[in-house]
Amino acid sequence: MARRRRLLLALSWLGALGSVALAGAAVAGGAGARPASCSQSRPLPPGHREDLPYLTAPDGGIVMHFGDSRSQGVGSVVLSADGEPLLPGDFASRHGLAVQLGDSYIRRDGDHWIALGEGDGFAAKLIPVGPRKLELCVLVQPKAIGGLAPGRYRGTMLVVMGNEQTRLASLPVELTFRASHWTALETVVVAVLLGLLVKLLSDAAAVQREARLGPLQALASTVKDLGFPAAIVLAVVGSWLVFSQVYGGNPAWGGSGEDVAKLFAVCFLAQMSSNQGIDVIRRVGGGNSGGGTGP
Repeated sequence: MARRRRLLLALSWLGALGSVALAGAAVAGGAGARPASCSQSRPLPPGHREDLPYLTAPDGGIVMHFGDSRSQGVGSVVLSADGEPLLPGDFASRHGLAVQLGDSYIRRDGDHWIALGEGDGFAAKLIPVGPRKLELCVLVQPKAIGGLAPGRYRGTMLVVMGNEQTRLASLPVELTFRASHWTALETVVVAVLLGLLVKLLSDAAAVQREARLGPLQALASTVKDLGFPAAIVLAVVGSWLVFSQVYGGNPAWGGSGEDVAKLFAVCFLAQMSSNQGIDVIRRVGGGNSGGGTGP
């Protein structure tokens, strides 16, 4: 009987450690954006229109989610012109077309912004791609953006013409950057370990009262109980679900101090709830609410 119990306990701990390893492998790799660049102008058939019509931008504008990657990324939209075909070749330069930001920056808040310019890690250019179409291509190099902080950066991108800066198109732009997954993972681990510590000490206290054992003996008896590795498995599964929903579901996680507090609170409460669930199962099954009853 004792041999069977030791085997069952060993298998329980093996399952707990396996759960930790699987969860660690699932969250260890950060999201990586594939390096990209703006395409080159393509040859167009001759046109015959010298005046420039207004350009129509698609709904939604340019939205780029980088996650916790800081690799180069590219986004683009196609702007459509009404009327006759546009002129090919040096069309953009001949008509003095340029790309600007509505208020010179895209902003997260009053202290964090990104300027438009190749040296600032955020550049844009216009590329003729058809008789009536221009591609607005945005190239973002997060590592070149000074003081980049996690969060959601929003602004308005304008296409203007000539010295008068005549506005031809306007569309929203949004860049989101998430804090490192290691930061979130550290928060999860601390919350889960704290929850497990609360369970371990409370169960050991119950064993100490019921079996009249010393503190160290009560702790050893609690660790040997099958409920403790079961709690670890539940902790790993629950924390992985919380990590996936709270961190993975927010492309701008880390942009606010509340994000860390929310993740910690949800993980800790989930752990405490699983502790209560194990105790309820024990009581229904006729066992005590603590660990074992002695060595």
